[in-house]
Amino acid sequence: MRDNLKSARKAMGLTQQAMADRLGIGLRHYQTMVRNLEDLGRIVIPKEMRTQLEMGPGTPMEIIGTDDGIFLCKQQELPLSERVRRLQKEAIQEGASVEVIYQMNQLLDVLEDC
Repeated sequence: MRDNLKSARKAMGLTQQAMADRLGIGLRHYQTMVRNLEDLGRIVIPKEMRTQLEMGPGTPMEIIGTDDGIFLCKQQELPLSERVRRLQKEAIQEGASVEVIYQMNQLLDVLEDC
């Protein structure tokens, strides 16, 4: 998944900061943090990330399983599939590679099955 995002970013000619700005997220999303899975399947999101992302107790979260792992984000007003469709449309307009568009189609297939 990380390689796919990197490929999409490079195909659009964006820096990590520019991609983070376009997605409305902080640059810290590109950093890797390791946390252990608890017995009940819980993972603690570090406080600095929760604060930065304005995620308090009771914040609704989207959890999407992919072949590469899990994607976790705050629930948005627009469904994730619609946000991916819009990003895909922008990627096509920006001349993204066929591989990037294919990966986005695969993600949309996963989201539609949820």
